[in-house]
Amino acid sequence: MTFCPLCNSALAFNRMLEGRVFDFGVSGNLRNSDLIMWDRQTQTWWQQLTGEGIVGELAGHQLPFIPASIISWADFKAANPDGLVLSRNTGFNRPYGSNPYSGYDRVDQPPSCLRAIWTAGCFPKSGLQPSTSVTFPPPSHSRCWRQSG
Repeated sequence: MTFCPLCNSALAFNRMLEGRVFDFGVSGNLRNSDLIMWDRQTQTWWQQLTGEGIVGELAGHQLPFIPASIISWADFKAANPDGLVLSRNTGFNRPYGSNPYSGYDRVDQPPSCLRAIWTAGCFPKSGLQPSTSVTFPPPSHSRCWRQSG
């Protein structure tokens, strides 16, 4: 199970690939505002949103997705009265439940590292419908993101 607070994506992957079981961690790196995972066995970097190996021995490989949903605690508890969840009591002092990227998703203010590529009135973190596609980087002649298709 993975979660990226930048793009608000929770995904589940089978950690077995080609008969090998992998252990994953978070690299601390980002790509396209999405966290990069890494496996401890080969040091391959994996894009969290797609499950694709992007750097290392397994670059180009795809982790198998496992269907998962983001639901409220109340809905989970009602549907799974004997269900198990991860504990926040991990033995490590971590600020679980707080957003390490507070303010990142403000649609009126792009992150400082990207401000130069958008002009006033173009809000890069505006929500998109699931079927919407965009091009990146924006064409040099456009004011904003351009929808393709």
